[in-house]
Amino acid sequence: MLANIEELIAVRAIEQVMACRLRAMDTKDWVLYAAMHTDDAIMESFSNFPCCARPMGTETNGQIVGRDNVTAAIRSLMEEPVPMTSIHHVFSNEITFLSSTTAIGIWAMEDRLLWRNGDTEEELHGFGHYHEEYRCDEGTWRISRRRVARLRVEATPNFYDKLR
Repeated sequence: MLANIEELIAVRAIEQVMACRLRAMDTKDWVLYAAMHTDDAIMESFSNFPCCARPMGTETNGQIVGRDNVTAAIRSLMEEPVPMTSIHHVFSNEITFLSSTTAIGIWAMEDRLLWRNGDTEEELHGFGHYHEEYRCDEGTWRISRRRVARLRVEATPNFYDKLR
């Protein structure tokens, strides 16, 4: 396990990874977004979406596997067929180290996803928690698994039309 100062440094590095991932998604910097994930990253972020509105590749178990696939799914959600604006906030993290190179984290979260549907602005406003796993390879912490558990979702009636 990590010594106290090493643990504090690692927590800060994990906080930076999370902040950078969210900024990369909100600003649509897909190279940076991909760099925050391990090659074998697993994302389970669409379980709250209706089955018909989940990205390709999540129809059976809701998982997307691999950094490139995770990035492609988020990029598609954010850019196709019309651009979506996202605003993400995380806070109150709980980081637990399983070893000197693996950790789990829970983050309180709030997000807003907005897109134009003709003359109407569609919106999803979510509240809940990110449940993540992290791995440190060659001194760099990255996200290896992510699941979002929304406790409350407020969405305009036609928000999910973009995803069908």
